[in-house]
Amino acid sequence: MTIHSIIGLLLNYAGGLNLDADIIQTIEKTDERISNLFKKECHSFFEKTNKKNDLEFSENNNGVVEIKSATICKEIIKTCKIDAFLKHDYLKLSEDIFAEVPFTKYYDRDELGNKQRLEFLKSALARHQVEGKLYFYNDYEKAILIHRILSRFAKDEDVIIMKSTFLTPFVISIEVTSEELGRY
Repeated sequence: MTIHSIIGLLLNYAGGLNLDADIIQTIEKTDERISNLFKKECHSFFEKTNKKNDLEFSENNNGVVEIKSATICKEIIKTCKIDAFLKHDYLKLSEDIFAEVPFTKYYDRDELGNKQRLEFLKSALARHQVEGKLYFYNDYEKAILIHRILSRFAKDEDVIIMKSTFLTPFVISIEVTSEELGRY
């Protein structure tokens, strides 16, 4: 388990990630599914890396749950190479967050960079998938990265459909049959 699993869970919106306050993500207190996903991935990260478990879930004055960890925030900064962050804590996700993969091993799932991609993808699927489609709200960067990863491991007969709607919020959906998403 690497930090990529946690990055795959992140939503990219103002106030969602605050590195100065060690906030990994803010979520609605009623969203137990997302809370449990973060608990599982964060605890697994601490267990596998032997790093200090400083994970905290606390409700702020607005009734929103803040998921905090200085250790994880530092790891996100290191992995995303701080220049990958935009103003106001928006993540600018790109292939740069993964280890390089030699051209001759581009499709090799055991190659470190591809393992990182698949961990990121698995978490993103858990967070964004609804009935065989992935939905991203105002998060074009993440949608593009997910599309690239899906394309990298697609089979000849696979079809990946990406659609954007420009209402508020801006929505990007990626559709792959549920059967095919299950193999990741």
